[in-house]
Amino acid sequence: MSTEHQKYSLANQSQAISCFADSNGIELMRSYHDAGKSGLTLHQRRGLQALLHDVVCGETDFEMVLIYDVSRWGRFQDCDESAHYEYICREAGIRIEYCMEPFRNDGSPLASVMKSLKRVMAGEYSRELSTKIFAAKVRMIKMGFRAGGIAGYGYRRMVVDSHGKERFILAQGELKWLQTDRVILVPGPATEVNRLRWIFRQVVNGRMPLQIARELNRRGVPSPEGRLWTGQRISCMVENEKYLGSLVYNKRSTKLQTPGVMNPPSEWVRTENAFPPLVDPKLFWKAQARMAEWSTRITRKQALDVLRPLLAKHGKLSAQIINDAKGVPGSVFYEHRFGGLNAVYALLHYRPKRDCSHLRGYGARKQRIRRLRPEWADQIRARGAVVEQDSETTFRVNGNLRVEMLLCFRGMEDGRPHWVAQTHTMPRPDIVLIACLQEDGETIGRYVLMRGGTCCYKVGVKPRTRKLMVSELLAPLLDYIASSPTDLEESLGSPKRKCQPTRRH
Repeated sequence: MSTEHQKYSLANQSQAISCFADSNGIELMRSYHDAGKSGLTLHQRRGLQALLHDVVCGETDFEMVLIYDVSRWGRFQDCDESAHYEYICREAGIRIEYCMEPFRNDGSPLASVMKSLKRVMAGEYSRELSTKIFAAKVRMIKMGFRAGGIAGYGYRRMVVDSHGKERFILAQGELKWLQTDRVILVPGPATEVNRLRWIFRQVVNGRMPLQIARELNRRGVPSPEGRLWTGQRISCMVENEKYLGSLVYNKRSTKLQTPGVMNPPSEWVRTENAFPPLVDPKLFWKAQARMAEWSTRITRKQALDVLRPLLAKHGKLSAQIINDAKGVPGSVFYEHRFGGLNAVYALLHYRPKRDCSHLRGYGARKQRIRRLRPEWADQIRARGAVVEQDSETTFRVNGNLRVEMLLCFRGMEDGRPHWVAQTHTMPRPDIVLIACLQEDGETIGRYVLMRGGTCCYKVGVKPRTRKLMVSELLAPLLDYIASSPTDLEESLGSPKRKCQPTRRH
């Protein structure tokens, strides 16, 4: 394991391991290495994942693993994690030797104590480094310098030297050259600045962010990345205090690769007048007041009341009608607040012509499958497989099998129950694990494993050629996934495990 700034680190470690092997009469068979940026998690550690996979599946042609030192397992904040990976190797009959440690890994009490101490020190190094980096960034923010990130619409990033003298403007994606240089924000082109102020005025005049985004797209105005404007982007711009010249840091933090958290305002680091403001303060705060009127602080009754005149005018409701209406929260607001537009229609006693029964409880099902996916992934890991998240809905098992996990609503076709799951995941997964709900919409009746490669999966209706396994229990399907079958054609009907975890009794 090494970082991109340690140019010769991997070579030096490899040389030390080779010298250790030569002096002890050990023949080197293969190498596992991670030229990654972090050893805090197993995620993206392809080399370590490959080692564990080969060991667990018995696909090893070696008896010993030589490691530079104890910290090369990783700088995990839970020191037991690296101990666990060493135990997996020992359980499979693979010896572990550390080349640069002053002790032999012979299982003695002294070796166990020293390894535990080294693991704690490895994790503590990352924690202390994280604290120092955060403190340095806070000092830079208080001095009015940027701590990273894009400039934002209407601004440009200017590089200044250690004396505060302006040097040059950075292009999008460009990094500063010298560590002693700093980055500040300066006003961008006048056209962008004027357009930004126009956006604020439109908000004050009562136009919704989505309506403003559509107007900009209609005019062919590109966003900073050259993409289409969205209501979410407009909202974020209008609410950003950056346009008052204020630099605000630590609103959200992600430390040591843990899940990000939103920090309370008391923990924010704020520097006023850090750079020239682009919007007059009076205009900015008027826009904030207007945005607050459309925020989630609006009551459910008020949210429904503004839709009644809209329904009376058009005789129907849809996401398009709601989004186009002036002074009405967007359809996304209603989906989040009420769990879906279908629930809103029911409260307004409006029944759309289209059958939307399949949308009933959609929001709850979406939240449920989000909770189930990591649980299923953990169960696959418990079966000896290496699992990493590939996208929001898919996981990669043992590095070669992409599995998508879906939860399916029960419908009826020709008097028979059926389940239809649609997905827009690209590239298409290799196999899809579908949990089929019963009529009550809560209980999972059965689990189905199907071949991937398409955007629509049907269960209970023909054709059935994509089906691999069906079971009322989840365990058999997870066993099959953990084996990572490379030839799905041979697996049909009688799933075969590619490898069995080595167990020692």
